[in-house]
This record gives sequence, structure tokens and C-alpha cells, in this order.
Amino acid sequence: MLVFVTGVAGSGKSTLCAHLRALGASAHDADEGISRHVRLPDGEPAGTPPRSEQTPEWAEAHEYQFDLGQVRELARASRSGTAFLLGAAYGDDAVMTIADRSFYLDLGEDELLARLAARGPGGYGSEPHEVESILAWHAAAAERYEALGAIRLDATLPARELAAGLLDPAGGEIQPARGPVA
Repeated sequence: MLVFVTGVAGSGKSTLCAHLRALGASAHDADEGISRHVRLPDGEPAGTPPRSEQTPEWAEAHEYQFDLGQVRELARASRSGTAFLLGAAYGDDAVMTIADRSFYLDLGEDELLARLAARGPGGYGSEPHEVESILAWHAAAAERYEALGAIRLDATLPARELAAGLLDPAGGEIQPARGPVA
């Protein structure tokens, strides 16, 4: 079974992935080769330049996308067990059709901004154009993910608690978050 966990930058996907791995799960961070930058409009793979060269102009000419071939391969390989894919990139709607279950990490804008600031200079979300893009994605994320069938998880919960819930041996059921996240 392939379980997909997504959310905006800063929602805790990489931290949750590390916790799942520490608990012995087959957990894959999409930023580790399952997603990649492509040139627009041709979709050809593009290398990722140093952060100092990722200007607003570069960002407009490129898109971060899932490699759907790799996602399908991960889904095939996980038929006899459970694998987790954690990440956010364009093509997440297609990933949700490939995955057996999908979740999204949700948090309020104030918490999101605090997490992005905590990454410090050079981290994704430290540049004004990146923050603008992340906030635009965040504004539409909950409605979009729920329309695609993803289950909301409260990203303000400790990652160890979220990981334990996702790994629950009683069918892997985790209680979705209730109500809006402030």
C-alpha cells in the first residue's frame, strides 16, 4: 500500500518522514529524487541551481514536479507492504490517484510563517517571492486536497504522534483533524 502525505512547504513533511523512518517504516521524502525541477513550458528536467540563483525569474521559468514514473514504481514495490511518500510538488493530484491513501498536513498561516522563518536564511521560504508562492498555495490547499480525497492531519501535533498514528497496526487509521486550524 502506498500512503501519500502532502502539505505546503513548512508543514512538517520532512520531519514526519524522518520520524516514520526512525520507527522502521519505508518512508520516502519526495525531495530526495522523486520530485524534480522542470523547465516550462517543455517539461524537460532541469538541474537545481544554487539557492542564490533561484531568482523570481528562474522560479517563473521552472516548476517542481513529481516524477510520476518513480511514484508508480514505488506504488508497485509497496504492494506487499506499506510505503509512505511525503512531499509537495506539481502533479500531486496524479500522485493521489496512484496512492492507496492520501493525507495532507494542515496548519494555520501564523504557524506556517513561524516555521518558514525558523529555517533561516537560505532555506526554502526565506525569500519574499517564495513566501508569496507558499502562502498562495496554502490559501487553497485544504479545499483542494479535500476535493481530491485527502484526509486532513493537524500539522501542529508532534511529528512522533502523527507518525505513530499513521503506523497504527489496527489498520493504519489515524483520526483526521477536527475543525479549522487557526
